[in-house]
Order: sequence, then C-alpha cells, then structure tokens
Amino acid sequence: MPALPPVPKTIQFTLFYNDNGNANVHNILYYTYSGTLALADLTTLCNNVMTAWGAQFAAQTMPSCSLVGVIGNDLSSNLAPKSASTSAAVPGTNAGQNLSNGATPVFSYLTSRKYRGGHSRTYTPGAVRNSLSDGNTWSGTARTAMQAAWVAFLNAIVTTAVPAAVGQLTHVVAHRYGKTATSPVSGTSSPTRSVPLTTPFTDPVTAVVLNPQIGSQRRRNQQSA
Repeated sequence: MPALPPVPKTIQFTLFYNDNGNANVHNILYYTYSGTLALADLTTLCNNVMTAWGAQFAAQTMPSCSLVGVIGNDLSSNLAPKSASTSAAVPGTNAGQNLSNGATPVFSYLTSRKYRGGHSRTYTPGAVRNSLSDGNTWSGTARTAMQAAWVAFLNAIVTTAVPAAVGQLTHVVAHRYGKTATSPVSGTSSPTRSVPLTTPFTDPVTAVVLNPQIGSQRRRNQQSA
C-alpha cells in the first residue's frame, strides 16, 4: 500500500491510555508548526503533551485511567521525524465512580470550512459517573468543567515551553481523505468511499464543542467469549 501524501508542517500526536487495564484506547490530535522540527524538539513536544494533560485534564478523569504515552509523527514527509514521550504515565485524579470503557465525552472541532460528513472529534476516556445528570446526558456543571479543561489542555500544548525553532503551534483539523482525490467535501448520500487526497491540507480549529450527550466507543469495551 503506497504511503499517504504528506501534510505540510503538520504533527500528528497520538495519545495512548490505559483505562482499567484496557490499553486499546487512544486519541489523535493535529498541530501545525511554523518553523522547523528536529527529532529532539518533537520529543520535547510529546513530553509537553503529557504534562499539559496532567495539569489540565487529569482532574476530569478516573485514577484507573492513565495517559501512558504520546507519539508525535511529523507528516511533512516519510523522512520527517517521529518520536515518543519519555515521561512517566499520568493517572487521572477524579475519585468518582467508573463508567464503561465505551462511555465517553465527545469533543467536536469546528473550523471555518463548511462541509458534510467526516467532522473531526475526540472521544476522551475515563469519565466519571458523577458527571451524569441522567443515563444519557452530562450535567451542566460537569459539561462546563470538562469543556474548559479540554480547551485548556489543547491550548497548553501551544504555550508550554515550545522549542524556539518549532515556531508557532496551531491546533488544526487535517484533511487527508475526500469523496475524490481532489475534493475534501463528503457527499450527502453518495456510496463512494473516502479516498486519499492528492494534496492534503489543514484548517485551524476555531471552536471546541462538547456534546451534552454521552458518546460511545464500543471498540474500547473489552469482551471475552
């Protein structure tokens, strides 16, 4: 299978968690940089993500759920650096009651581009039962706290000791697939599957919105025969 076309000056951060012994949990975030990115600086950024999560979002997460590592991959070319954090695992600090591995807050990322389908979002693990107002909805208080904490985490990645050579970091949505190789816009009811874009690109995130209802990531639920 051929490699996907490069996404200029774009870092893919993959966050890996252990949620009650389930290691099949991760989130992906994209950031662009304005300067240059060396391997050592990418390692620093991965450690910064670990630090920012612990400082800003761990309080919304169960102690049984830990951020165990971050991998940063520069998508600029197949020779661009790829690195991993060297920091120790960071556990959540909210001592509420557990929810299912598959029950999750859903954060959506808005941009100035209008299109249908395939919108970027993050399903965070480790939420607590105490944050619910009923069986399907986050309480207003919890929703406000989770939204503020996740936004603070995303912003901290941009502001926490970014190496000077990296320049400005910007949280973005990366467009790598479309209805056709030249069209990033998904069809309304077309059966055509997404195909790699010839020229991938990014859009800056303009707002982060937390869905008031509980999301579901069923693949995170551990099952045995």
